[in-house]
Amino acid sequence: MKKKTLIICPSVPVWLIDEDVYFDRKFYDGILSYSGYWKGKIHLVMRCLTNNPPEFGIVLFDADVFPAKLILVENDDEISEQHIKKANIVLASGDYFKNLHLSAITNRLNIKCVYIIECILETRFQIIYMSDLGCWQKLKSFAWEMLTEIKRRKAFRLSEGLQANGVPTYNAYNKLVDSSLLYFDSRNNAEFNISQPELEARLSYLDDGHSLRLGFSGRLISMKGADHLIELGRILSNKQVRFKLDIFGAGELTQNMLKKIQKYNLNDMIKLRGNVNFHDELIPFMKSQLDIFVCCHRQSDPSCTYLETYSCGVPIAGYANRAHSGILEQSDIGWAVPTNDLNKLADKIIYLDSHRDEIKIKSRRAVEFSVNHTFEKTFKRRIEQCKMLVEGK
Repeated sequence: MKKKTLIICPSVPVWLIDEDVYFDRKFYDGILSYSGYWKGKIHLVMRCLTNNPPEFGIVLFDADVFPAKLILVENDDEISEQHIKKANIVLASGDYFKNLHLSAITNRLNIKCVYIIECILETRFQIIYMSDLGCWQKLKSFAWEMLTEIKRRKAFRLSEGLQANGVPTYNAYNKLVDSSLLYFDSRNNAEFNISQPELEARLSYLDDGHSLRLGFSGRLISMKGADHLIELGRILSNKQVRFKLDIFGAGELTQNMLKKIQKYNLNDMIKLRGNVNFHDELIPFMKSQLDIFVCCHRQSDPSCTYLETYSCGVPIAGYANRAHSGILEQSDIGWAVPTNDLNKLADKIIYLDSHRDEIKIKSRRAVEFSVNHTFEKTFKRRIEQCKMLVEGK
């Protein structure tokens, strides 16, 4: 039987620097997982940038060992029939507007098409609203997103399947296609999940009356609510709560946050730890040193932060954006308060400080939830959907 060909058209680019090609590390690892479950050929059609790649999270492409054929497209060029005509199924990012014509091509060629979607229209509006654009530019951006959303829904209706990252996107788009899959994004392989002895050792800390250990990781920008972290610390300190808050990441708010730590005299309680290696430093720290992850995300994008935190057995207390609330609808593994209500978030943490058994209960539930949504299991489900569509099941 002839091997089937899967062609992937992502939103993430590659970077061409001095004839070397660099991949986003997370995407690169994802392709390795695809190759383990898809037994046919895999082709990648990816846009090529020549500007400097990110400082972190990239990997050098080696064609000799990479399990997929790489087809480069100039950033301003359109993916055409010639790029995908050898496919049996195309898996394309539905967030990226330059991919929304692909389902019309696959329909014409009798090729299956599955779109991946991560953001709902509300999230796109939130990003524009919180940007530094002027009022007129924001209005034009809102209008452009509305028109693109119409095209997106039309493209989805022409496709055979959908893979929705997070509950908000699944609820928004699943009725447009016959085959919809809900998944939760994560970089954590099963081997990185916290073990039972590690979890119990960490939870025993809660019995001894020590300071509550809070944490955050991510970009230090307003959309991630990083500007609220120091203010939260100030409220907790003023209410005589004994706590430690470790903040991992960097961004445009770093200097302002450092100044506020000094201003509020929180040096002994809040530490900005910068960017660290994900698997070698951040994950071990979260497994052993965090009781609660504080998530002040304002927007509803399906951040991989959620599942990666749960895999460490750490429950999340944060704002009730749609992504966070959607997970809590699936499993009772955290706490949500109205978005931007710092006082209610502080009140919740104060309550948990004196009700630490609730932290233990939700820590154990977080592990149970993450076990069913590991990196491997997630990709296996996604490939199984593609196989079934190709086989006509």
